[in-house]
Amino acid sequence: MLQANFVYANKPVLTITNPSQTGESWSNELFTIAGTAKDKVAVTNLFYSLNGGAWSSAQTSNNWTNWTASVTLSQGTNTIATYAVNSSGNLSLANSVKIVYALSSVLSVEVSGEGVLFKPMPLMRPEMSL
Repeated sequence: MLQANFVYANKPVLTITNPSQTGESWSNELFTIAGTAKDKVAVTNLFYSLNGGAWSSAQTSNNWTNWTASVTLSQGTNTIATYAVNSSGNLSLANSVKIVYALSSVLSVEVSGEGVLFKPMPLMRPEMSL
């Protein structure tokens, strides 16, 4: 007797959509990675890593068709790596992108002398009077 055991060997496919290209500059420390994942059967999870750190599970609300992950960037170049897993345990090819966090300048305001800081008043309508 001959027995054949077939194994589903297809890998899921994932795409990073935010940032849309490697090397983008970002001026905010908080960043949301976003992307899509698909498989002929089912994607069961998607993992991401920031700057070689621990792998964490991304979030989804539609079975991994779209996914997001919030990260805190370090000043300079940050590397985001991702991979997806399907219901057969197959892993996608790893996908990575680099994003540059450029710390913006800090604005300091100082009052000198007898000056004061105030909030501007809203414009008065013609029917209003003092």
